[in-house]
Amino acid sequence: MEAAHAAHSWAAEARQLAVIRATTRRWLLVLGVDEDVVGDIVCAVNEAAANAIDHAYLDAPHPGLVGVDLAAGPDEMHIAISDQGVWRRPRRPGLDGRGRGIELMTAMIHSVEIHHTSTGTVVDLRHPISRAADRGPRAG
Repeated sequence: MEAAHAAHSWAAEARQLAVIRATTRRWLLVLGVDEDVVGDIVCAVNEAAANAIDHAYLDAPHPGLVGVDLAAGPDEMHIAISDQGVWRRPRRPGLDGRGRGIELMTAMIHSVEIHHTSTGTVVDLRHPISRAADRGPRAG
Protein backbone atom coordinates (compact mmCIF):
# COMPACT_ATOMS: atom_id res chain seq x y z
CA MET A 1 0.00 0.00 0.00
CA GLU A 2 1.20 3.48 -0.78
CA ALA A 3 1.29 6.15 1.90
CA ALA A 4 -2.05 7.83 2.57
CA HIS A 5 -2.86 11.12 4.24
CA ALA A 6 -6.07 12.78 5.45
CA ALA A 7 -6.59 15.82 7.66
CA HIS A 8 -9.48 17.91 8.91
CA SER A 9 -10.31 20.28 11.74
CA TRP A 10 -13.53 20.94 13.62
CA ALA A 11 -14.83 23.47 16.11
CA ALA A 12 -13.87 22.36 19.62
CA GLU A 13 -17.45 21.55 20.61
CA ALA A 14 -18.72 18.33 22.17
CA ARG A 15 -21.29 17.87 19.40
CA GLN A 16 -18.41 17.47 16.93
CA LEU A 17 -17.13 14.29 18.61
CA ALA A 18 -19.61 12.09 16.72
CA VAL A 19 -18.44 13.63 13.44
CA ILE A 20 -14.77 13.16 14.41
CA ARG A 21 -15.42 9.49 15.26
CA ALA A 22 -17.32 8.86 12.01
CA THR A 23 -14.68 10.59 9.90
CA THR A 24 -11.83 8.69 11.57
CA ARG A 25 -13.69 5.39 11.15
CA ARG A 26 -14.32 6.14 7.46
CA TRP A 27 -10.64 6.99 6.87
CA LEU A 28 -9.50 3.77 8.54
CA LEU A 29 -11.98 1.56 6.69
CA VAL A 30 -10.91 3.06 3.36
CA LEU A 31 -7.37 2.00 4.28
CA GLY A 32 -8.68 -1.54 4.90
CA VAL A 33 -7.78 -1.53 8.59
CA ASP A 34 -9.14 -4.51 10.53
CA GLU A 35 -12.48 -3.68 12.21
CA ASP A 36 -11.22 -4.62 15.71
CA VAL A 37 -8.29 -2.24 15.36
CA VAL A 38 -10.56 0.49 13.92
CA GLY A 39 -12.62 0.46 17.12
CA ASP A 40 -9.56 0.95 19.33
CA ILE A 41 -8.14 3.74 17.20
CA VAL A 42 -11.47 5.56 16.94
CA CYS A 43 -11.85 5.36 20.73
CA ALA A 44 -8.34 6.75 21.29
CA VAL A 45 -8.91 9.61 18.81
CA ASN A 46 -12.20 10.37 20.54
CA GLU A 47 -10.48 10.53 23.95
CA ALA A 48 -7.78 12.89 22.67
CA ALA A 49 -10.33 15.13 20.91
CA ALA A 50 -12.60 15.13 23.97
CA ASN A 51 -9.67 16.20 26.15
CA ALA A 52 -8.97 19.10 23.78
CA ILE A 53 -12.62 20.12 23.78
CA ASP A 54 -12.99 19.82 27.56
CA HIS A 55 -9.73 21.42 28.62
CA ALA A 56 -7.76 23.33 25.98
CA TYR A 57 -10.17 26.20 25.50
CA LEU A 58 -11.66 26.36 29.00
CA ASP A 59 -11.06 30.10 29.44
CA ALA A 60 -11.40 31.06 25.76
CA PRO A 61 -14.30 33.31 24.73
CA HIS A 62 -15.03 31.14 21.67
CA PRO A 63 -14.39 27.50 20.87
CA GLY A 64 -11.10 26.88 19.14
CA LEU A 65 -10.30 24.07 16.75
CA VAL A 66 -9.47 20.40 17.10
CA GLY A 67 -7.50 18.90 14.24
CA VAL A 68 -7.05 15.26 13.27
CA ASP A 69 -4.26 14.40 10.86
CA LEU A 70 -3.83 10.78 9.75
CA ALA A 71 -0.80 9.52 7.86
CA ALA A 72 -0.56 5.84 6.99
CA GLY A 73 2.38 4.02 5.50
CA PRO A 74 2.65 0.37 4.59
CA ASP A 75 3.19 -0.85 8.15
CA GLU A 76 2.24 1.92 10.58
CA MET A 77 -0.20 4.77 10.97
CA HIS A 78 0.36 8.06 12.71
CA ILE A 79 -2.59 10.12 13.90
CA ALA A 80 -2.04 13.56 15.41
CA ILE A 81 -4.86 15.22 17.35
CA SER A 82 -4.10 18.89 17.91
CA ASP A 83 -5.46 22.04 19.49
CA GLN A 84 -4.24 25.60 19.89
CA GLY A 85 -5.38 25.90 23.49
CA VAL A 86 -3.66 25.88 26.85
CA TRP A 87 -2.44 22.65 28.49
CA ARG A 88 -3.85 21.96 31.92
CA ARG A 89 -2.32 19.33 34.15
CA PRO A 90 -4.79 16.44 34.54
CA ARG A 91 -6.56 16.17 37.85
CA ARG A 92 -6.12 13.03 39.84
CA PRO A 93 -7.94 10.28 37.91
CA GLY A 94 -11.18 8.92 39.19
CA LEU A 95 -12.27 11.71 41.51
CA ASP A 96 -15.41 12.36 39.51
CA GLY A 97 -15.46 9.26 37.30
CA ARG A 98 -13.36 11.06 34.69
CA GLY A 99 -9.68 11.60 34.05
CA ARG A 100 -8.77 8.25 32.54
CA GLY A 101 -8.54 9.27 28.87
CA ILE A 102 -4.75 9.17 28.62
CA GLU A 103 -4.66 5.84 30.46
CA LEU A 104 -7.29 4.47 28.05
CA MET A 105 -5.38 5.68 24.98
CA THR A 106 -2.14 4.06 26.14
CA ALA A 107 -3.96 0.76 26.75
CA MET A 108 -5.30 0.65 23.17
CA ILE A 109 -2.59 2.23 21.05
CA HIS A 110 0.99 1.08 20.51
CA SER A 111 2.53 4.53 21.14
CA VAL A 112 0.99 7.66 22.67
CA GLU A 113 3.02 10.84 23.05
CA ILE A 114 1.71 14.19 24.21
CA HIS A 115 3.57 17.34 23.20
CA HIS A 116 2.80 20.71 24.81
CA THR A 117 4.01 23.97 23.32
CA SER A 118 3.15 27.61 23.71
CA THR A 119 0.86 27.24 20.69
CA GLY A 120 -1.13 24.20 21.80
CA THR A 121 -1.03 20.48 22.42
CA VAL A 122 -0.55 17.57 20.02
CA VAL A 123 -1.38 13.98 20.92
CA ASP A 124 0.60 11.66 18.64
CA LEU A 125 -0.81 8.16 18.23
CA ARG A 126 1.21 5.52 16.39
CA HIS A 127 -0.10 2.06 15.72
CA PRO A 128 0.84 -0.83 13.43
CA ILE A 129 -1.54 -1.27 10.54
CA SER A 130 -3.48 -4.50 10.75
CA ARG A 131 -5.63 -5.05 7.70
CA ALA A 132 -8.60 -7.36 7.42
CA ALA A 133 -7.08 -8.86 4.26
CA ASP A 134 -3.90 -9.76 6.22
CA ARG A 135 -5.84 -12.13 8.49
CA GLY A 136 -7.16 -14.31 5.73
CA PRO A 137 -10.49 -16.13 5.84
CA ARG A 138 -12.01 -16.80 9.22
CA ALA A 139 -12.53 -20.37 10.32
CA GLY A 140 -16.13 -21.01 10.99
